Amino acid sequence: MKKTFLIVLFALTTLTSMAQVKSGLDLCLRDEETGDWLIGLYDGFAVYDCQFWDYERVEKKELTLKVKTPLGKKDKKTLKAKLVLKQGAKRLEVELKKNILSIDGVKHQVSELTSKYLPDYSKKDTCSTFKDTHYQTDTVTLVGWLKNMPQEMKDKGNDYPVWSYDDIFTGSIEPNISTGKIDSLGRFVVKIPMTNTADVILDLPRSSVFTFFEPGETYFLLNDFKNGQRLFMGKNCRLQNELLNCKNWGVYPQPEKEMDEEAAIRFFEKMKEDEKATLDYLQKIISEHPTLSDRYVNYIKGNINASEAFTMNQAKYHIKNKRIPMQVLNTLGQQIWQQRVHPYTLYRDFIRFASDYIDQFVSYRYRSYADDGRTYYDLYTEQLFAPILRKYRDAGKITITDKELSIVDHYAKTHEGIDEYAEIISRKDINRIIFEDESRLFNIYRMQNIMDSIGCDQDTRDILITQHLYRVNLEAYDTLTNCMMQFVEENVKMPAAKAFIKAEQEKLLALRRSTLSNATSIKSAEDLANMTDGEKIMRKILEPYKGKLVLLDIWGTWCGPCKEGLSHSQEEYKRLKDYDIVYLYLANRSSDEAWKNVIKQYNVTGENVVHYNLPEDQQQAIENYIGVSGYPTYKLFDREGNMLDMKVDARNLNNLEKLLKNLK
Repeated sequence: MKKTFLIVLFALTTLTSMAQVKSGLDLCLRDEETGDWLIGLYDGFAVYDCQFWDYERVEKKELTLKVKTPLGKKDKKTLKAKLVLKQGAKRLEVELKKNILSIDGVKHQVSELTSKYLPDYSKKDTCSTFKDTHYQTDTVTLVGWLKNMPQEMKDKGNDYPVWSYDDIFTGSIEPNISTGKIDSLGRFVVKIPMTNTADVILDLPRSSVFTFFEPGETYFLLNDFKNGQRLFMGKNCRLQNELLNCKNWGVYPQPEKEMDEEAAIRFFEKMKEDEKATLDYLQKIISEHPTLSDRYVNYIKGNINASEAFTMNQAKYHIKNKRIPMQVLNTLGQQIWQQRVHPYTLYRDFIRFASDYIDQFVSYRYRSYADDGRTYYDLYTEQLFAPILRKYRDAGKITITDKELSIVDHYAKTHEGIDEYAEIISRKDINRIIFEDESRLFNIYRMQNIMDSIGCDQDTRDILITQHLYRVNLEAYDTLTNCMMQFVEENVKMPAAKAFIKAEQEKLLALRRSTLSNATSIKSAEDLANMTDGEKIMRKILEPYKGKLVLLDIWGTWCGPCKEGLSHSQEEYKRLKDYDIVYLYLANRSSDEAWKNVIKQYNVTGENVVHYNLPEDQQQAIENYIGVSGYPTYKLFDREGNMLDMKVDARNLNNLEKLLKNLK
């Protein structure tokens, strides 16, 4: 017969100092009335109210044993104990008698939590709303304990990362990462700034907990690597525990090959079949867990719908002309667009779907595709002219008659009467308004027209306009013009969105006002005037650097990976200082202002650093000669100015240095 073993839950000695007090216990207690994890009593410290507490005193009146017999039966004796918990100047008196736990005189009926996840709540919660801060940033506090963490998990580092997906104003698909330090016991605290309620991923290297957080809340997460137990503690963490217990899902695969319209419709129909199977499975989960909260059910359904919609819109990249069939768009409109739920950060895929959804209608109305199905041309830009000119007239900024406006509008719709139209448009004041002041807002005006036609609330409108201005201008280090800032002032109503735009604008204006640390790095293209051959232009640029290795970087202010590479420039220069290199940078499709702003931002300057921002035709000629197929593109030239046939990536300094050693 196997030996009976004992797990001692309480130590036999009462000690008084934190360094000495060892409770010898390992106990999670659940509040039977609320269903929540109430307190954790462990050897060395306790967890209560999402905080760690030290033991000031442990008084046991009766030792409690958990006995496991060879036949697998368990027997528990009555537990009676008094504890005093301390945290700085705060004290808590805790008394446990049988199944009654008293904390500072407040009694709770409790039971021990031994399951991996918090069991089903006894009562159904019919609350279906989620916290909405209207996109004003607030902080989430995550406190936690990685209990019984094995060495291989400790070797993954002492940072606890939290990935949040709430970057609503940039439209970024990349997470914001917040970290906290893990102490020697596996405990951590992470402060997470969040724009609004949103998806988060916790500790991807070790734990990979997929859940969501609401701004202003504090959560505690227990993750026990020994028995797999995962529990959330907090005042509003029911959904987080239900997601641990019943999981989270809603991901659809992308198509594997290019599709025509019929294939795209079949792909969508297959997705609908998958959706039905997923919803049937959800119904099975609900029947097995009848007290699941309405928030859980709505959250899962919302994730499923948002993921389906985003996946279908992303499938446009597999369709020849990048257009989702209209019947699919109409279905997505009825099922997703018209059923959207606040806040729009709640499902990470929704706002990305919304942006694509608007763009699809813009494509149908304003774009004509060439035979290759990839290149498109703007249509009906002239339809924007009459409303713009009418706005300026009403503001008293130009003089134009109703008849002249009618001529402009008629030409835009019929392309008839070009002589009269051209005479009006070529007027100096009108030409400046249309082609200098307003032209950078044309895409937003198209978006507005579409949003007006399909029904769009002000929040969605503000978010999508803010995203567009960020992606096209601010992210590319291009300040907004006075006309654009006036548009924001008049049209963007959400305070948080307006504040975001103004803050980003001010950052760029501050950069523009600053000076380059080494202005000699900026080169003029005057010596290259009238040159059209890419190889000859390249050789002319390289001419002054004969006898040196030249590392070429073709980049753009609009290119995220390019700027990420540039952000490590000074590290690169210092690391490779012994190799006598000239760093040559050629900018693609970047305004002069944005070009210089990025150089200043990342201090991409030095005695051996050279920057050109060539006219578009010359830059294209060089890229054709080099064979550019993506950005950034790196090439290495030998001391005679010959381009070397080798793969180069300046972002991988180890490999780059190996190449240079072979050339030294």
